[in-house]
Amino acid sequence: MRKPKFQLKNVKYHQGMEGQGVNADIFINGKKCLHVRDDGNGGCFDYRSERNIDTGINDTIQFNIKLMDDYIDSVAPKEYKFSDNVRYLKYDRDMLFDDLLNEHEESKTEKKINKLCNTAIVFGNKHAYGYLDFKKPLNIVPKNLLTKHVEEIKEKYCTSGEMKILNKNLTMFGITL
Repeated sequence: MRKPKFQLKNVKYHQGMEGQGVNADIFINGKKCLHVRDDGNGGCFDYRSERNIDTGINDTIQFNIKLMDDYIDSVAPKEYKFSDNVRYLKYDRDMLFDDLLNEHEESKTEKKINKLCNTAIVFGNKHAYGYLDFKKPLNIVPKNLLTKHVEEIKEKYCTSGEMKILNKNLTMFGITL
């Protein structure tokens, strides 16, 4: 089955009694179809379908939710390893929402890193990063100063192979990574 286009919007986090909660809208094929809420008090996510005065839109929303549920049913169970044991869990709405939330956060982090790369040397990996901010565009920072700091960062932080320089724009300034 072809995967419908999923998108999260209006993602808001808050503190609950037993952890972090989240509110978000799930758009399916460009239409706002579901509002999902996690109170952060333990338990599953709460899904509310959108309602509209226009019954044609309601039909589209219900059709998109059915597409989502059909897609979920077509996904193979997820494999989880606990010590030496392997368990398989049936893919469900909560797992889909977790996947969408992870994609959303990774996209946000990537955008933040790309913006930082204009004024800073950014180093790290997709889970954590640090930066040396010059507070001005890198193209006006002297090349020898950039080179010096890149070498220092590589020597101090990028030795194990887990971290690397994340700037894609440094090669445009003649700096080799």
